[in-house]
Amino acid sequence: VIFVDADQVVRADMGELYDMDIKGRPLAYTPFCDNNKEMDGYRFWRQ
Repeated sequence: VIFVDADQVVRADMGELYDMDIKGRPLAYTPFCDNNKEMDGYRFWRQ
């Protein structure tokens, strides 16, 4: 199962994500973008 949030746009082949080896773990997710300066102003949880 691949869950994509309703406000996300996929612009690539999801097959690469499906085929990713997560080494037997039950789930995988993206990290928070703390180092990405493009996220400045959108981190509502830090206000």
